[in-house]
Amino acid sequence: MKLDLSNIPEHMHAGIQGYVDHGWKPGSFFYAVLRNNLVDAASNADDKNIKHLVDYASLLYNEIPGAAWGDSDTVDRWVKAGGMDQYTKEQ
Repeated sequence: MKLDLSNIPEHMHAGIQGYVDHGWKPGSFFYAVLRNNLVDAASNADDKNIKHLVDYASLLYNEIPGAAWGDSDTVDRWVKAGGMDQYTKEQ
């Protein structure tokens, strides 16, 4: 699945795409974003990501499948399932 990551810092692109497509385990910042945890996201953000929190919210809402984000259990299931590669096979 090709995501529009144009508003996201470039150093995050491979990890985000890998999470969505293959269920790669996200780092602490992106894991917090995926769980809708603003406080954890802000406290784990680097100097570039902190400026893009609104862009991450837009990314979740507009680009990332709803089955891949929302809370810890949902994110952990996505990782365990192997991301979109496996999700689409199960549907």
